[in-house]
Amino acid sequence: MMRRFLWISLVLALTVVLAACGGNDPGPGPEALDQPTRPDGTYEITITDQGASPTDLVIADGDTVVMVNEGTGPRALTINFIGIPLVEDEMIEPGAEFERTFDEPGEYECMIDDSEEPAAVINVIEPEPAE
Repeated sequence: MMRRFLWISLVLALTVVLAACGGNDPGPGPEALDQPTRPDGTYEITITDQGASPTDLVIADGDTVVMVNEGTGPRALTINFIGIPLVEDEMIEPGAEFERTFDEPGEYECMIDDSEEPAAVINVIEPEPAE
């Protein structure tokens, strides 16, 4: 009888602990939105002589991204969507910015200076409506 009581107590205690920890809540998924990096609610990708930062960005459709050239020379920016250039060879001088609003969900590749690999990837998603 004592063993049964201990077993039931253990199961109940474990249930309470799991419920308090959010037992089955998976938390943010791989497509959780990043937080805007500028006070005006826009996102920023910094371009330097070494590449871009951040290299991956997840935003909602309708959000704006500002590309800032902090490198020593001008940079040619191309933004591809499904392999089609939306912005092609936009020259950004040192210290200058280029701004784009992304209205279509999908993956956008930001290419710098005719590189073969994207310097940054912007994933635009439709956020789930708040409950």
